[in-house]
Amino acid sequence: MDDLEKKLYHDLSSGIDVPDKIKTIIEESLKDTNIKKKKYPFLKVALATCACLILTVGIVYAGTKVYDAIWKEPEKVVGPEDNVNEKDIMNNNTMTEEEGREKAKKILKDFGYENEIIKSINIETNAQNYDIIWKCETQNNIFVEFDAKGDEYLAISYDERKILSENIPKKQIDKKEAETLARRICEKYGYELNKYNKVYTIPYVDNNSFKWGDDEKETKAYQWNVIFSKTYENGINSFENIRISFIAGAEVVYYFMYENANIDDNPIVIEEEEAKKIVLEAEQKIQSDYEIENIHVNLDIAQMNGDAYLRMEDYNLYSKQYYGNIREDFKDEEYTRYRTDNPVRKVWMVTIECDEVSKNGEPIDKYYTYQVDATTGEITGGSHIYYLLKLQDKL
Repeated sequence: MDDLEKKLYHDLSSGIDVPDKIKTIIEESLKDTNIKKKKYPFLKVALATCACLILTVGIVYAGTKVYDAIWKEPEKVVGPEDNVNEKDIMNNNTMTEEEGREKAKKILKDFGYENEIIKSINIETNAQNYDIIWKCETQNNIFVEFDAKGDEYLAISYDERKILSENIPKKQIDKKEAETLARRICEKYGYELNKYNKVYTIPYVDNNSFKWGDDEKETKAYQWNVIFSKTYENGINSFENIRISFIAGAEVVYYFMYENANIDDNPIVIEEEEAKKIVLEAEQKIQSDYEIENIHVNLDIAQMNGDAYLRMEDYNLYSKQYYGNIREDFKDEEYTRYRTDNPVRKVWMVTIECDEVSKNGEPIDKYYTYQVDATTGEITGGSHIYYLLKLQDKL
């Protein structure tokens, strides 16, 4: 056996998992083994068949297991995002406008606005992924938006400035009281909090006197923002939470958001050093005139996106869009994004740190973070602000 055959023979042994979608193909491909044996040993045929299938049906070979590849060629989106047409709606099983109106009315009723009249309703797509959202506004300027394909997202909001201009009771409460009130509000609206194990309780104060730390526990306010999040061993799923903003005293909720994008339970197969190597190889292909000063790596949970793909595909365009001026360096109708699916998975966040200015004096990202899927080793997204936010959390 040659080196490839030895590797495949070891790693595609009977003790590993093979995706169901290729089992049938393998079986059918090897039925007529007597004919194949005339020219090739059966083992070589079997190994060659498996190797070809891995290359052709979207499978990632990692360690001693075979995993489905999750990254697909993204869709290039150029210019302003247009509203979806009827064909898109039918293809994506999106609820119709009539169904959207009925759902909006139900949401308004659930939140105590059953007498509101819907003034407008529009459907919007997302240039970054394939989410489709119905957006509604009532005659009294209450805004409702929700997932047009299911029940994974809902938000309702009201201008708190208008509420505060009215003569309503306001009560100063502390952090503990704010969380208790937020829990009572969720229960009132029928949202259970059992699965959320992390709570952020943030006061809104109208001056700069608030400081994080010891002052946080002592601060009292009548406006509070409370976030109930789901944490996992490797991080927080930012797309699985409930966010509430309210005024204590009158107990008026002016913002409520529910998002339920569950995390894929993908195993951690790729090691830290391997993830770092994958990113360094990707950066070398960019061939930009800057030097890497440091590399930061951590496990986290993130949603797939097309940002890193744009950076790798056309760094000059990426740089113009982030640091250039619209109409001077590029036209608005030429603004480019890459749309992807949006699974939420465990990833290695590999941050490249460099000077903020290139050797040619051009601005560059001091920090850019690639996300490397912890199972497949594919680069599935990126962010130029991830590490900055991480640093801010440490302050």
